[in-house]
Amino acid sequence: MFLMTSKSSARGRTYEYVRLCESVWKNGRSSRRIIATLGRTDQLEPVLDRLFELLRGHKPSQAAEPLPLRSWRCGTFLAVRSLWRELGLDRLLGTHSDRVLVLVANRLSAPASEHRLADWLRTHFACDSHGRRFVPAYRSDSERRQSKNPRVRVQAFQLQRWYRTLDALLPLKQRLEQQLFERFRSLFQPNCDLVLYDLTSTYFEGLGPGGLARRGYSRDQRPDAPQVLLGVAMVDGLPVSHTLLEGNRRDSTTVQAVVADLRQRFGVGRFVFVGDRGMKSAASLAALQDEGLGYLMAAQGRRNPRMEEALQRLQEGAWQACEDAAGQAKQNGSRVQEVTRAGESVRRLVVHSPERERHERKLREAQQEKVRQKLQRLAERVAQGEFAKRAERAREESATGTAAADQRAELPDAAALIGDAAGRVLARDNGQRYYDWRLDAQGQLQYWENANCAAERRREGHWLLETEETGLGAVEAVRAYQELWRVEAAFRSLKDVLELRPVWHRTPERVQAHVLVAALALAIDRVVQRKLTAAGLDLLSTRAAWDALETVSLVEFELPGGQRKAGVCVNGEQGSEAYQVLQALGVPLEVPPAPESGDREIH
Repeated sequence: MFLMTSKSSARGRTYEYVRLCESVWKNGRSSRRIIATLGRTDQLEPVLDRLFELLRGHKPSQAAEPLPLRSWRCGTFLAVRSLWRELGLDRLLGTHSDRVLVLVANRLSAPASEHRLADWLRTHFACDSHGRRFVPAYRSDSERRQSKNPRVRVQAFQLQRWYRTLDALLPLKQRLEQQLFERFRSLFQPNCDLVLYDLTSTYFEGLGPGGLARRGYSRDQRPDAPQVLLGVAMVDGLPVSHTLLEGNRRDSTTVQAVVADLRQRFGVGRFVFVGDRGMKSAASLAALQDEGLGYLMAAQGRRNPRMEEALQRLQEGAWQACEDAAGQAKQNGSRVQEVTRAGESVRRLVVHSPERERHERKLREAQQEKVRQKLQRLAERVAQGEFAKRAERAREESATGTAAADQRAELPDAAALIGDAAGRVLARDNGQRYYDWRLDAQGQLQYWENANCAAERRREGHWLLETEETGLGAVEAVRAYQELWRVEAAFRSLKDVLELRPVWHRTPERVQAHVLVAALALAIDRVVQRKLTAAGLDLLSTRAAWDALETVSLVEFELPGGQRKAGVCVNGEQGSEAYQVLQALGVPLEVPPAPESGDREIH
């Protein structure tokens, strides 16, 4: 093993770091592997000689050894605090800024409840604007045994401080969203011509708060649990606003309120509203038209008459290749064709995706084969005379008087029994979509693919877009609609990465504040994605970036003579990614200054 130094630049300053390395043999050649980053040269200068002595095998005297005291993970907090100030959230939130910042950093690092926040503060560094470190306050074992809730480890006063932070945050929601939108406009100049909107649901443990918690269509596959709907509006990949709604609301009934909010509160001019098929209804389209806005939505249902009519208008030579965000033809071969007739006000665009066609064909063939096998077994039973024998036994029982008089009058024949069996087969696995059947002159079962099956084949891989925007080209429309994946990615961040679900709070106000913290974390997350892309790190997801930042630690140690120092270092194989992320975000590896006097910790 050996020591080496390396340099890194950020914001015009160059830092030199000391690293512990070893030589390894890899792919037939000698290479260097970094074991650990010890810290910056200027901070380690008093002990560099001792480190070199250790590597040479000379044990330094006990008095000269630096004594490591404590370490905490700090990368996520340093990054969030830098972006927090860049977005102006510290000024807007005022005295509540420090605690809200901790809640947001915790949600991006290791999402947990306010009870579990104390455990996070034990292993992660977070400080207020004065440099005082937030520390957990635990109850002693004797206090827990004597209390009504012995499993609660955190002191009540600390929990109440975080709950009061949530209570103080909620009234600032509208100002927060407006402030963020203005900062987004200033920093990124987003394209506001398209507004993307989508809904998701998140469920409650228990009954949930009255007025919000309702049972409805669950996107979490939890129809048994009460839920709340969450709507998010985004422009150019950046979240603008979010709305909480009752869990049993229909998607289309939420459009009017979202549009009015965007026009009145954010001053957004004319835009094209992009939503999925669930947003479309006569009322939602009328609301958009009353505001003079455009829309771009998918047609509801693959089997609606408009879809079938559009497919019949297709011409093989009229397809256009779909394009990605860079204007290049998509490699997956997706294409679009406009099938609007002269004089129609609503434009219809048929999109064909080979990938989607293969997926839908595979599903259809699996279902169809399952139904075919069942029909084949039924045909074999008919050929063996099973149903004729059953009908004969019923007639014999009727003749011997074992059956009631009304039952003898309604005895089924073999054809009726076969019809009942065939109906049961076709009722499962969408069998009626694929096959028809009949009995031939000899009483044998015959089955064949019906016209519905041919229609299913034609629809595979196709979907229909509808709009009244005359200035929106077919390729551009598809690209705009496919931007909805940004909203879906935001939902995945909210529900999976930020662990929005399930919700444990019991009052509507606390639930809304809980979601607002997650929404602020989402805004920070999307800004990080923008900065990574701008720095050429677009292949690095934000989840990978947050994981890499967990390798950044603040280490406190004691130097000879009793002097205490602290430094920031990066550990592990993800260290290089952490440096890249910090450099893309413009975050220096600096220890937050501690207060010179007074308390150095805060609960």
